[in-house]
Amino acid sequence: MEAEVWEHSSQVPTTDEIYRLIAVAREGVSPRDRIAALVLLGQSRDPRAVTPVAECCMDENAEIRRHAIEALHKVRSVRSVPVLMERLKDRNEDIAIRKEAARTLADIKSYHTFEPLVDLSLDTEEDPEIRIMVARMLGRNGKK
Repeated sequence: MEAEVWEHSSQVPTTDEIYRLIAVAREGVSPRDRIAALVLLGQSRDPRAVTPVAECCMDENAEIRRHAIEALHKVRSVRSVPVLMERLKDRNEDIAIRKEAARTLADIKSYHTFEPLVDLSLDTEEDPEIRIMVARMLGRNGKK
């Protein structure tokens, strides 16, 4: 399956290929195939991939979640904000995944992300690494 996933990586995927990649990302047999599909969906920047990739952000496999967030970072759709906020605010989530969610939210530059990110950066009970990361992302975007 992995060879099939990577087969079209050098060209813009067709509609059929996008839907095949979505199916593999959601239901692929191996994590390796699912990750490969997520990478290609991110590279495609196809808006049809946002919802299924966002669903992968809730996967039980941390590597799937991380690659799904990275794919959403490339697409930068405001439709991914709720799931990214959920990953960021989940204090049981891996710190690297939370940081990637913060970076992605900051780069989406949606008005809806500004206030929750500011609140998170000021939350004294939050992990200091997350607070610093969020503050840097906000500062990078010229928001203080």
